[in-house]
Amino acid sequence: MAGIGAASRKPWLVGFVVFALSVAAYAVLTSQWPGVWKHTDASVYRAAGDLVMHRPGALYTDKLGAPRLPFTYPPFAALLFALPSPLPFAVWEYAVVAVNVVLLPVIAYACLSLAGLARRPKLTGTFLVAAVALWLEPVYMTTFFGQINLILLALIAVDLALPERSRFKGIGIGLAAGIKLTPLIFIVYLWFAGFRRAAVTAVVTVVTTVIVGFAFLPAASADFWGGRMMRPGDGPERLVNQSLNGVVSRLAGEDATAWWLAAALPVGLLGLAVAVTAGRRGLGLVAFLACGVTSLLVSPISWSHHWVYTVPALALALSFTGSRALRWTAATAVAALFVMWPSWMAEFRGIPSSLTVALSPRGWLRHVDHDGGKEYDWQGLQLIGGNYYVLAGLAFLIGTAVYLHRTRTREAASPIASAPEPADQVQQPLDVPAR
Repeated sequence: MAGIGAASRKPWLVGFVVFALSVAAYAVLTSQWPGVWKHTDASVYRAAGDLVMHRPGALYTDKLGAPRLPFTYPPFAALLFALPSPLPFAVWEYAVVAVNVVLLPVIAYACLSLAGLARRPKLTGTFLVAAVALWLEPVYMTTFFGQINLILLALIAVDLALPERSRFKGIGIGLAAGIKLTPLIFIVYLWFAGFRRAAVTAVVTVVTTVIVGFAFLPAASADFWGGRMMRPGDGPERLVNQSLNGVVSRLAGEDATAWWLAAALPVGLLGLAVAVTAGRRGLGLVAFLACGVTSLLVSPISWSHHWVYTVPALALALSFTGSRALRWTAATAVAALFVMWPSWMAEFRGIPSSLTVALSPRGWLRHVDHDGGKEYDWQGLQLIGGNYYVLAGLAFLIGTAVYLHRTRTREAASPIASAPEPADQVQQPLDVPAR
């Protein structure tokens, strides 16, 4: 009984236990299921780092790693990958998964800080968000491929959560943009939302990464910034490309660049307007999510594992100032849309699945019939199911724009968490009293 009483006085401890159990379940899954990790992207990163050490001029001409894919990140990223490149690939595999899992609470804490939550409820929410996020399809597939999406997300989230007066604000976003170009949109957001010093710091940081790239990899840098690097071989029409370009490519069945640009321009402007308006009103988490979703929608390729912004979406759902029912309904909706849903494996350790209860986790998206170019023949619900990441992103931007229009002042009644307020006004998520 004493233990139960102690847990009730420390609700964050309950959240931590839930997160620990989630990580333990993930560890059991990855140790028992064959092929639960593919880590093709990690092999490309390691190969890029190795090229930096031995043949830097081939960085953007060779196809790398186990999947024989081109390297599409800036030279600065390759320099970072070069540091651990001598390590055995098995070390890379475990290290990248460990880093991703550890970063989940960091990202959740930064997101809930942007929502303006008190310390104790923020700790509880942090572990609950991280526990569920581990099983969201974009997060799960990030660990599956050995991707760096969560590392970039952490750099951006922590940066945005820093106080405006912090001299370090802008460095994280600049580093993220120096590693991968898509976070550049956050610099535009910082400038127009009024965080001018942070925006300048981010620009200086990005420029520094470019200079470092030219200093150490001049030929590769000329290739990358000159636009001569190899393009990805995968077509934009593939199911897992959940961007506007992916949608129009699947609908058109041919080169749809003009249609994509026609759609991306207004969506990009809408998304930035939503983010800037939310940021100016102190709705930091809303602005973060709006900016991230916009980058995913307008990018030519946004694989489903790039949609790690489902983590701040889950944090936003749990930080509503409305009723408990509203918060849990919103959180359940996010989890239900993006959770990894099991499906039958063809075989389990060489035994046909008909003789075993062998399930492989895969998101709802991959249950849509898409093999052999069937994307071009979708009808009805298949069109919705095969594009629902994009549809959900558009719905969020449009819904948030309507909300911001109807509540034009920060003092208006808000179902969305706002930026930090004085201690006696900070909202309490999950109905946990602050202490």
